[in-house]
Amino acid sequence: MTRIETILLDRDGTLIEERHYLRDPELVALIPGAAAPMRRLAELGCRFFLASNQSGIGRGLLTPDDYFAVHARLEELLRAEGITLGGAAFCPHGPG
Repeated sequence: MTRIETILLDRDGTLIEERHYLRDPELVALIPGAAAPMRRLAELGCRFFLASNQSGIGRGLLTPDDYFAVHARLEELLRAEGITLGGAAFCPHGPG
């Protein structure tokens, strides 16, 4: 049986409630029930990495600093649930 060691997750609508062009860290909210399976998988030795398309940066609707502030809040909420991310990456490009 193959063992899964790393799980790549999207952010918006997967870990946190969907908010278009989120730039306010105070609006970050974990999706109810998202933490429990992550915690169980972490107990089994899985690591989590985040990948997120942030085209709002390329469109001028938010800045990289906005993204990092939101990400810091997400990490804070996950830590409160006993979960850590192994890393994160985002694409800042707009369409085209």
